[in-house]
Amino acid sequence: RRPPRGRAAGGACPAFANRAHCFLTRLSEYALRDGWKRYMDLDELRRQHDEIEALTVRFRQAIADDGNPQRLGTLRWQFARLLMAHLALEDRIFYPNMQRQAHARLRDTAARLEIEMAPIANDFSAYMSRWSDDRIEREWADFCRESREILNVILKRMHKEERLLMPLLADAGLVEAPRMRRAG
Repeated sequence: RRPPRGRAAGGACPAFANRAHCFLTRLSEYALRDGWKRYMDLDELRRQHDEIEALTVRFRQAIADDGNPQRLGTLRWQFARLLMAHLALEDRIFYPNMQRQAHARLRDTAARLEIEMAPIANDFSAYMSRWSDDRIEREWADFCRESREILNVILKRMHKEERLLMPLLADAGLVEAPRMRRAG
């Protein structure tokens, strides 16, 4: 039995509510009640990683030319929403469940990665707050430089998570052997 999509604890999500938040709330209720392995969908985390990577490629293409400002509002906020939903899934379900596993290396690695992610999430939040559409237009080259930096940090961290955690999850018998990521 899978948790229903789009429903918050105790009923339907209001029409204006963030559906990802509602889904995560419901998912965490099920996971805590019935055990993480049954409801923690690592394929969903991998899918989100792939989607984040694809949006990063599009974002990088849009900021490739420091001298040619682009309209990025939609892409930037699409990336931010996906990243924040992904981080919420990790913070509320994935990492807390990793902390309860019997496999010591998995627990220790997950704890270290969770601690390392907090400053990156804070930096990304500050980046989003600093760069209004007007400021982006006025300071395009600086925006491009800072965007490339934050995107590189996020991708590097995401690849580190996959490189370190997925083999440990497989060793602990919680997932099949990890798939190989494409080069690049």
